[in-house]
Amino acid sequence: MSKKQYLKALNKEIQNLNGIIDCKIVQHADYKREARRHRQLLQQIRKEERMKSILSPLRINLFSRA
Repeated sequence: MSKKQYLKALNKEIQNLNGIIDCKIVQHADYKREARRHRQLLQQIRKEERMKSILSPLRINLFSRA
């Protein structure tokens, strides 16, 4: 699975969790488990974005010296 597909799958799962959380809020039900999973997925996305932003200047420098 490429990083692009991985991030797309994470975003899709987050959207699904948002829907579940919204329904549970309306029903006044407990949504702690879904909220925890949502937070973990957001952390994974942010981690991937940080790595991308950190590595991006390095790639430019490596290829520009050729």
